[in-house]
Amino acid sequence: MGGPAQVLAHPSSLAQLSTLAQRCHEKRIPVYVLGDGANLLIADEGVKGVVIKLDDSTFKQVAIDAKTGLVTAGAGVDLKQLVLDTAKAGLAGLECLAGIPATVGGAVKMNAGGAYGDIGRAVSKVHLMDATGQSYSRDRDDLVFAYRKTNIVGRFITAVDFALTPDDPETLVKRVKEIFAWKSATQPLGAHSAGCAFKNPPPDVGASAGQLIDRAGLKGFALAAPRYPTSTLISSWFKTRQGSRHPRGHATHRTDRAKQIWCQTRT
Repeated sequence: MGGPAQVLAHPSSLAQLSTLAQRCHEKRIPVYVLGDGANLLIADEGVKGVVIKLDDSTFKQVAIDAKTGLVTAGAGVDLKQLVLDTAKAGLAGLECLAGIPATVGGAVKMNAGGAYGDIGRAVSKVHLMDATGQSYSRDRDDLVFAYRKTNIVGRFITAVDFALTPDDPETLVKRVKEIFAWKSATQPLGAHSAGCAFKNPPPDVGASAGQLIDRAGLKGFALAAPRYPTSTLISSWFKTRQGSRHPRGHATHRTDRAKQIWCQTRT
């Protein structure tokens, strides 16, 4: 969905990532890191600068200590697989994230989560690289996790430490399956999708983003006729079809309608 990256880089080591970051910093070239692409909308004109994809095996290493509960996962590790692997190892703390399409780095950066909890609750340390290519770490006390955001800004996540709790593997795997089944029944997991595209408003509003979209009459509405619809299963998701674009202009009158509903809800 959206346009291409001007440059797409796949560093195969921390040293390569460091060199790339340093050179881009020196030349003032914008740098972005791409996780699994969920919750991401890109304009049709694409992305200027360098987009980094940490999909080399270097960034997909996982170490699980079932005795201490310490789990270290590279930024490129598939979150869904990590959830299942830790559950099978008898470690509780990540099962609430079952079914969320993400890499570990992207999930931690935005504090991914859902109805059953957020990833930030389980994080004990984040390993980072700054814009000049220098590596360092931040402990839990230095990190701030809020609703779909953190204080990790202008830095690359290279790996994450999780502090999990020993529990019964069979019970945990069953829980993972239950949460995934619930997600499958309420979200279009099998569709090509950008995922949930809207944050929920503050709790005092008394309605979720999906509920507000429903009230605005936008559930199932398609932009670019009809290649870019919101899901008919859950309103806050965008689904994609072949040729999907990012049509800003077509959304103006629908945005106005959504604002009207928002104002009515607030008053």
